[in-house]
Amino acid sequence: MLRRLSVMVLLLLGACWPACAQVNVIDGAAFSPGIGYVDLMGNPVGGYLGLSGDSTAKLHRSGDCAAVFAPDSRYFVTARGNMAALWDAGRGAVVQAFPADGAVRVINFSRDGNYVAIAGGNTVKLWAVPSGRFVADLPHEAQVYSMTFSPNSGYLATLTGGTTRVWSVPGGTEVIQQPMSSVVSYTAFNPTGQYMVTVGGSTAQLWTIPDGQQVATMPHNSPIRAAVFSPDGRYLIVAADSGAHLWEVASYRKIMDLSYGNPAR
Repeated sequence: MLRRLSVMVLLLLGACWPACAQVNVIDGAAFSPGIGYVDLMGNPVGGYLGLSGDSTAKLHRSGDCAAVFAPDSRYFVTARGNMAALWDAGRGAVVQAFPADGAVRVINFSRDGNYVAIAGGNTVKLWAVPSGRFVADLPHEAQVYSMTFSPNSGYLATLTGGTTRVWSVPGGTEVIQQPMSSVVSYTAFNPTGQYMVTVGGSTAQLWTIPDGQQVATMPHNSPIRAAVFSPDGRYLIVAADSGAHLWEVASYRKIMDLSYGNPAR
């Protein structure tokens, strides 16, 4: 096990080596979703080496370098600047290079591991895994700063400054384009992929998929910090600084107010 971890550490550092300066400080470590590989987080000179165990990575500056594992840990993607690459973790070999239309900002594997979405410039490119085959271009009016696959991997939600979009996978068809009155900071699908919640400021909104109908608005008196579906998809908790609300998804009905540290009221 230690030998395998050591090999993987060197592999990950080597993956970004041509594009990143030397890593001086290791800030943290996390195991990949499967057993046997480890991610490192450190501070290279002039950039940030961001590695993630949850199949998503965000690059905050144009000089940043990142690597992220696929859900099954067999493959991972590294990126810096306008280029990304798919690696076979077992062989330590590059499978395919992925050019982007601008500096790579977000990398996200689908939940089933069959696709990886890479956001660069105003375009998200969808690639097949493990073949490295190009699947689709997903154009936007501005830079994409966040994206999330649905649990069934059938949809991809993308966020720009003023618009939330949902795309079919693998077809790359835009099924929802919804301008927002405020910047959306967070999106999440319920486990069945039939609903999506968006969070912006002190308001959360519930949408049906794929028709894009807004079915509930959940206002709060303070900024919302999280919105989480229950594992069975029946309930949604929206948590803000001032407290949390429990919603029943099917009826779009708030069924409980929660005050932190106190019983339900």
